[in-house]
Amino acid sequence: MIMKTRGFSLSIAACIVSAMLVGCIATQPSRFYVLDALQASHQGIDRTCEKKDRIITIGLAPIDLPRYLDRPQIMTRIGEHELGLSEVDLWADPLKDMIPRVLARNLGALLCADVQVYPWRGPETFSYRLLATVTRLDGSPGGEAFLHVRWTILDEQENRVLLTKESRYVEPVGSPDYTALAAAYSRLFDAFSREIAEAFGSFSRGKQPQQK
Repeated sequence: MIMKTRGFSLSIAACIVSAMLVGCIATQPSRFYVLDALQASHQGIDRTCEKKDRIITIGLAPIDLPRYLDRPQIMTRIGEHELGLSEVDLWADPLKDMIPRVLARNLGALLCADVQVYPWRGPETFSYRLLATVTRLDGSPGGEAFLHVRWTILDEQENRVLLTKESRYVEPVGSPDYTALAAAYSRLFDAFSREIAEAFGSFSRGKQPQQK
């Protein structure tokens, strides 16, 4: 009888501890993060571009994301074949909305271009269309962050593909926290934006970028 009572007491204690842990997790405040545009955009470089100079018009198609990224929780890399997520560290907006906005602002600053994000603002004709599929976006706080993306630039006027490429980027995260991880993700898209801008620069110089 004593053994049964002791076992019952241990079970009750375990339940109480579990409830306390769940309660602590449930009451922990959520933290929200955003992707940020590159420093050039913040410094207002695009303000040096007059409206008449914005000859390039780019239509940015919806960004394709793998299903595991189409969620509010920030994904982290735990191991080679394992990902994890935090229930309290969340994106302030869906990635499929934030990524096009950041790319549009970056490219507008780098190219003096008029970049429009889907859905378009009416039946406008673009000079180019940019399509991108993110195949990897993850990292670990205090470790490294990775971006893999396949992208294509279309000449809308001539209805032909100018460039199709797969690019891979890596950034050190630095501090072991989600703020540093979100900042590293922003730098990854900075690098991607600069590579896109360089491709457009090659077009203007009459050179065909090397496809990969």
